Amino acid sequence: MKSLTYTELRLSAQRALLFNILSCVRFIFIENREGKIILSVYTDRNLSDSEKELYYESLGEILGDFTDLDFEGSMTLIEVTNKEAREIEDRGVLVYARFE
Repeated sequence: MKSLTYTELRLSAQRALLFNILSCVRFIFIENREGKIILSVYTDRNLSDSEKELYYESLGEILGDFTDLDFEGSMTLIEVTNKEAREIEDRGVLVYARFE
């Protein structure tokens, strides 16, 4: 069985997120943990349902790139303040970070 590299995962995530990053997003991480692809999106505020759907669709595109590997998907949306942003824990491969 073929294994998934972090480079393949990062490239897939960046392609899926292209033109789909909202201005309120601070960080996006992706990781492969025990056959589960986890997309973690850190934002400045709570997202509306249509904004959340944008990231669920992106996760679906990522999973679609690896259908032969039979992965499950999971997404975490986390609202952070300025103080908390400095203390973000490592949650896999960094895909996007907003420059401030």
